[in-house]
Amino acid sequence: MMNWDSSLNKDVDDVVGRHVSYCRYLVEGYEGHETRFSRHTLQVQTSSYLRVLDPELGPNQGAPTQKRICQDTEKFIPALEAIRDAHGTNVEGLGTRAGHRASVDAPKARGGKRTKKAAEEVEPWVHVDAEGPRNSSRAAHKSATEGLEFLKWFLDELDCALLHVC
Repeated sequence: MMNWDSSLNKDVDDVVGRHVSYCRYLVEGYEGHETRFSRHTLQVQTSSYLRVLDPELGPNQGAPTQKRICQDTEKFIPALEAIRDAHGTNVEGLGTRAGHRASVDAPKARGGKRTKKAAEEVEPWVHVDAEGPRNSSRAAHKSATEGLEFLKWFLDELDCALLHVC
């Protein structure tokens, strides 16, 4: 058993994936290409993961964050105690999964009111090397959206003008 379980591994993988998507438009020979996050080769992928896992970033940056490690540790100790209390036998409900794999094993529950917790709006952490590409892709998206809105307005005005002329 390990304290660092699959949920923390997924956190790290999700952060790297998000950074790879921020840097996907960086072209070779242009600024930022050398420090981009990528999964194209094993060497580049290893560099991406090591930069996200760098302890010099501090406890609240990088992946996993101090908060997520504490959450994982809080699950680990009670799990060990439950296994000890059961004398090493299988403990029902321990290590349960969420998502599509849990629905295969879980009995089907029916009825009852279903409520969802409101998601906490938190801006995800971004490595310094990926900030520029992320901001430029956001600006390009905003510019494209504004251009589409202008085009829609122009076509509406053109339709109105054609209706009055004809």
